[in-house]
Amino acid sequence: MENLDIKFIIELAETVRENNLTKLEVFNNELHIFIERENSPEICHEPIIKTEQTKTELVNLENIFIQKSPIVGTVFLTPEAGSPPFVSVGAKVSQGDVLCLIEAMKLYNELRAESDGVILEICVSNGASVEYGQPLFKIK
Repeated sequence: MENLDIKFIIELAETVRENNLTKLEVFNNELHIFIERENSPEICHEPIIKTEQTKTELVNLENIFIQKSPIVGTVFLTPEAGSPPFVSVGAKVSQGDVLCLIEAMKLYNELRAESDGVILEICVSNGASVEYGQPLFKIK
């Protein structure tokens, strides 16, 4: 993979995202790239890039951290009805800052940022049901 141009792969991933594609395949004599993503407005997905040399390789092309739900429950992006959200897109967060609440079995659990950064995307809506491991926030 020494000759692999990461800028080219980033451009391909951006093409997939910008054109709302679910799959893109590119190949020449030496390289075969397959990018696939699920197309769901509620869930964030990183592109999956497969090459013949590395069968399946998950590549984080933009140093984006995906904060996932640690439990099954209902997500609340505000501390209480009518309040401003804990965070919004573009907000700077520090490790340990509260991002949202997840209610499970009548208990409200604070979800805290696992890394410093800027909120790029909120992948769920207020009051949505979430599953274990479901992406909630993209942080760069």
